[in-house]
Amino acid sequence: MNFADYRGRPTQPYQIEGDKIATKFDSPLDFKYIARITDTSKYDSTFVVALAARLALEACETLTQSNQKLQNLGKMYDAAISEARQNDAIQNPPEPLPDDTWVLSRR
Repeated sequence: MNFADYRGRPTQPYQIEGDKIATKFDSPLDFKYIARITDTSKYDSTFVVALAARLALEACETLTQSNQKLQNLGKMYDAAISEARQNDAIQNPPEPLPDDTWVLSRR
């Protein structure tokens, strides 16, 4: 049973309208979300390189039977992951940890 049926209005504090979120909350809004992105042109280029290296790494031994190529692809994958992490660290600086109850009790 949903009580929104009886109230005549939605009970959620937000509403999704197309690719936007409508809410009555004041800004700034802090939230994280997960999305299913089907347009691959929106992917970061370092992610695409890392994904391609990972797929090649997984298929390499079956296709080539070469340990040398497998090791080379492993190095390429590690370098791609390192670059992707570095780019992410530049774009998204570390978030400070929220004060816990012990710290707040000292104020």
